[in-house]
Amino acid sequence: AENAIFTQILPQLGILLLMGTVFFLIAVWRFKFE
Repeated sequence: AENAIFTQILPQLGILLLMGTVFFLIAVWRFKFE
């Protein structure tokens, strides 16, 4: 049961982590070139 819950949550965590990384890179890029 715990593994099933973990499998359902993992994709959402991955998406949130990916979005956070993208926004962070954009912020750093704009800070460097602005």
